[in-house]
Amino acid sequence: MAISRIYGTLRYSRPDAPGIADLDPTQQTVIHALIASPLKVDDIAALVSLDAVGVLKLLGSLELEGLIERMMDGRYAPSKFALHAQTPFGHNGKRVN
Repeated sequence: MAISRIYGTLRYSRPDAPGIADLDPTQQTVIHALIASPLKVDDIAALVSLDAVGVLKLLGSLELEGLIERMMDGRYAPSKFALHAQTPFGHNGKRVN
């Protein structure tokens, strides 16, 4: 915790991480928001100013790429791969299942 206060951040993220950098800005916004906290479809729609159908298409594409997962309560959260790609603890961009 002391280190995070020194550097002014609680999480380190690499915007050029493999698997994340090639996403469009809307997809990156959704991934970063889900890393902060799992969200419902309505919350994501409000965040990116899309209708529910557009958000479901976006979430479907991210889910097919293995970047997000749907939780049992209906919220969406980042997958292990997305989290590993955002941190220096990742495994060189390889998918971790």
